[in-house]
Amino acid sequence: NATAYFRIIEVEELSLRSNNALQISQACNRAIEFQIVEGLTHLEALSNEQANRILRSKMLISTGDNLAGYYFDQTIRVYREKWGVAAKYEWLLHEYSSFD
Repeated sequence: NATAYFRIIEVEELSLRSNNALQISQACNRAIEFQIVEGLTHLEALSNEQANRILRSKMLISTGDNLAGYYFDQTIRVYREKWGVAAKYEWLLHEYSSFD
């Protein structure tokens, strides 16, 4: 389904044009919800990871930090519990341990 990938690209494009945490988060949520409805667990995980990465990289005040943390929690949950990708889960914990 090309729409699933379009949603991911849409978020990337928005992140290049905007620093508005709410606007970016809403776009991320639309992408994630689409992946969930379509049953695309791997893209749901990727979309959550994307949201975490974008919001952390922009260091969007405390709101962005809180949002990034939420998306990180969702990322590791989906990778570990829904998709069963233990290696990616462990890598994420190691990669982002310095942010805690």
